[in-house]
Amino acid sequence: SNKALFPVPFFKNIMLSDAVSAISLLEDLINQLSPSEIELDDRAKNPDFVYKNVSFCGKYIDFDYGKIAHFVQEKLSEISTAHGCRVLFCAERSSHCWGTSHPKSDNDIKAIVFYGARKYYSLRSVSRTWKIIYGPRDTRVGGAQPNGGDNDEKTEQIEESEFDVELSCIELTKVSQMIIRNDPNIFEIFTSPIIYHGHSTEVIAELRRIIFDTYDWKKLATHYLAWSSGNHKQLSDTKKKRIARKPLKIFFVVWRGILSAEWLVHHRLCKGLPLYIPDLITFSRLIDQQQKTVMMRLLTTKLRKCHYAIDSEQTRNLVGKAKEMIATVNKMLLDSQSGDKKSQTEEKSIHQRVIQMREQINIDKGSNTAKRLEQLVFKVIESYHD
Repeated sequence: SNKALFPVPFFKNIMLSDAVSAISLLEDLINQLSPSEIELDDRAKNPDFVYKNVSFCGKYIDFDYGKIAHFVQEKLSEISTAHGCRVLFCAERSSHCWGTSHPKSDNDIKAIVFYGARKYYSLRSVSRTWKIIYGPRDTRVGGAQPNGGDNDEKTEQIEESEFDVELSCIELTKVSQMIIRNDPNIFEIFTSPIIYHGHSTEVIAELRRIIFDTYDWKKLATHYLAWSSGNHKQLSDTKKKRIARKPLKIFFVVWRGILSAEWLVHHRLCKGLPLYIPDLITFSRLIDQQQKTVMMRLLTTKLRKCHYAIDSEQTRNLVGKAKEMIATVNKMLLDSQSGDKKSQTEEKSIHQRVIQMREQINIDKGSNTAKRLEQLVFKVIESYHD
């Protein structure tokens, strides 16, 4: 079926000596597919559709979605009551979306919240962002509640729970500011395949349309390349605990950034960018079939089974290949520009360009898109009722 995760030719270069790995790879891919995925997966591409139950997305759901969803709904209700806010949207942004999760992976969940108009007019500013960590991994006690004042820093609150969940809350007007600055995190939240709550199908659909109309694919590709470049430099720094403990995880962070940037440069738009690494691997025109096979084997037989060592010649070759690919995709990105703008951009490193982009906005004040976003935010806030 053309809906399968990989076409048959993907496996044609697997040698007989790799038979055991190939069988394991096939078993993992088959287990990822649910019976109804073929009929329903296209619904994920529809911006007017807000998930009520995403258990049909077999390639993303490798955990007990029902239990996590119930837990998240309970916590969202508690947050709404405690902080006098409402939840507009809630989705996963984690390894479960990227295809790099394992049975013990936590759920990193983002909630977009808003307040009633009176709170925005108050002399005491509303909390803009905060994070609550639940789970058995956290033995620390206490933690500060999100407080009043102009709080743009994440305040961690630790709670014991049988579920390993990080729940981050971001206030709607801050989200709007992040949208007009092409923030990649917000893009991934609203394109996530794993959704727990949608306040209004109409509002979420319009927010997605604004995001797709607003985001600049060149800026988004530059952000992904910066992620890759920064993490690639750290791969050789074994003194850092994060690198020493899970180098293969960082390896896939690097490659996700490269492959995402390649996809954006090829399509020259943001809408449709896959978050799922196997989809990005399958699409890539810059890595050959053998390299794709190696990467998928690392993903399914090592990373997803909590084996994080970079301990083979093929893997080390791909680490070296990544540096070459960052330069290649960066050149493709620069070549997509023309004239003076290209020459000005070439003089700056990837990281310098990202820093500059953080100060830029994608929507001109008074433009039609700016008015759409302002009106939507106003409509949401005015819909708040005690």
